[in-house]
Amino acid sequence: GDLVRRDLCFEAMRLASLLLEHPRTSLPKVHAVAALFMFQAARLPARADSQGDLLLLADQDRSLWDKRMLAAGLDHFRRSATGSEFTEYHVEAEIASLHALAPDFESTDWERILTCYDLLQARKFSPIVELNRIVAVGNLRGAADALGELRRLADNYLMTSFNLFHVTCGHFYAEAGDELSAKRSYCRAVELTRNESVRRFLCRKIEMLTSST
Repeated sequence: GDLVRRDLCFEAMRLASLLLEHPRTSLPKVHAVAALFMFQAARLPARADSQGDLLLLADQDRSLWDKRMLAAGLDHFRRSATGSEFTEYHVEAEIASLHALAPDFESTDWERILTCYDLLQARKFSPIVELNRIVAVGNLRGAADALGELRRLADNYLMTSFNLFHVTCGHFYAEAGDELSAKRSYCRAVELTRNESVRRFLCRKIEMLTSST
């Protein structure tokens, strides 16, 4: 299947635009939703290589990001700041803005991103948000801290039955120099992954670890 359902992304943006056309639904939180969708969609052109295989955020060519869509997202994000209501959409839009507006991966404000993820988790726990939060921990404090957080979740079936848990473990084990554990984690992630593009990405990771040992 496709790595990203572009049709769904653009349909979501269209629906948000329709809501913003009506006074009763033209609310700050809808602007936050529109900002989130636009920040995410602006990055679509760089999310895969020429073969359609997954590229991580750190490896993406940011010059391919849609500048007009980023500007539109920023406009909606500013409008979302009006009024007194503060929702999860506002926090998610801020995280997306911090990724989208950083000139390069190294300049990403991981400290603010971690604060945002902590805010989201305090409101309502989500396994996906928790993995993203741990990635922020790793980028801010290093692989050892991220692995400590991941081990804390190792007995949680909801997490360990999720391919992204094992992908995240693989990434930080590799970063910490534990290639055997990284390989085990990526192999488990392959078993739990159906998307062919993601499977190819993971298999390349395993091949790279095999050739280096």
